[in-house]
Amino acid sequence: MKFMHIDEKLLDKRRTATFGLTDDHITWHNNIGLHSDVLKPLQQLVCAARTAGFDLALASGFRSFDRQQFIWDAKISGQRVILDDNSCVLDLMSLSTLDKINSIMRWSALPGTSRHHWGTDIDIYDRAAVPENYCLQLVAEEYTENGPFSPMSRWLKDYLNKADSPAFIFPYINDSNGIMPEPWHLSYLPVARQYQETWSLKLLQDILHKSDILEKAMVLSTIDALYERFIKGSINPTTVNSKLSECREDL
Repeated sequence: MKFMHIDEKLLDKRRTATFGLTDDHITWHNNIGLHSDVLKPLQQLVCAARTAGFDLALASGFRSFDRQQFIWDAKISGQRVILDDNSCVLDLMSLSTLDKINSIMRWSALPGTSRHHWGTDIDIYDRAAVPENYCLQLVAEEYTENGPFSPMSRWLKDYLNKADSPAFIFPYINDSNGIMPEPWHLSYLPVARQYQETWSLKLLQDILHKSDILEKAMVLSTIDALYERFIKGSINPTTVNSKLSECREDL
């Protein structure tokens, strides 16, 4: 399946996938898409969680450029709420266009910059910790302190430090005034790194020029600052996990 039209000469197959312009690299199960090379390590993770008493389930996986644009446009236009750093709803009328963009990018990726485009990243929760009719919010409070997913979150951080665990990382675990921490977001590094190496700011600019995202002119005119604050750390997150550092060197 192809998404936003773009000159095929501009992007090869890997680069097209890097920016969410195709789902040819994706395997679908229960309406959630994953890169085929992520399936086996994810199964290992799910089995380990089950042994520890958790039912690790997926809230989302692959997200196309078009889907990311739908979210972006809905927030820019006020059809979806924009939150501040304390998860409180912002008054759009009080924000300049640039303030809107910066506020959105604290919580949602600019189309073409989401790690979910790659099929290597997943949002997770403990299905056994909540009733069937539970409305999943994907907010930090659910995964910290007394939140329903806090026990699995603590276990997972310890488990992923083990030498024999699959090489998943938390790409958004610290707040450095870029993207807000996402304790529900995991990325499978061995495959994600292939897309990290393919991604480039120049290609993003070319794609955005051809897109019809809302407030495109402001995004493109401030893209260097947006890259430094939000995008660079998202595409290439830092980690203090020594096992994962070794994994990077071996790839």
